[in-house]
Amino acid sequence: MRSISNAWYLKKFDYGKVDIFASRFADSIIDHIWKKLRKNRRKAIMEWYMKVIKQYAVFNGRATRKEYWMFTLFNFLITFGIAIVSGILGSLMGTNQNILVNIYSLAVFLPSLGVAIRRLHDTGRSGWWLLISLIPLIGAIVLIVFFIEDSQPNDNQFGPNPKTMRV
Repeated sequence: MRSISNAWYLKKFDYGKVDIFASRFADSIIDHIWKKLRKNRRKAIMEWYMKVIKQYAVFNGRATRKEYWMFTLFNFLITFGIAIVSGILGSLMGTNQNILVNIYSLAVFLPSLGVAIRRLHDTGRSGWWLLISLIPLIGAIVLIVFFIEDSQPNDNQFGPNPKTMRV
């Protein structure tokens, strides 16, 4: 039986200058990325989520793609977590009710509606375009395409471009 120390995949190979170059190159890339992140001070997902929650009844203005999709991502993660907890509690109590998910969905209904309308405003469309979602399948596809589109580059009838309004 072979010992672990004699295994071929655990032996250290000496690559000399190539190994040193690769490690320095990787370190410089990591340093560059870290400096960029610290310099730009990107918002965390939770900050994007809280921004939308704080503007829970604001239906005018514009919302960037990042603001909309970060809120949607975090909203999905919270809903998924609550559903798991609700499922565990339901199995322990012998019921199959998703009361917690329903309460959370009701709580974020207005913020979700507001950020969707502001996102449509950012693409130059009225918030009434949300009603197209009532058409099965086609409406959802059209809305996803609208939400993915880039912002209008200049000011539009719904306000100034949020990308140029950085503080």
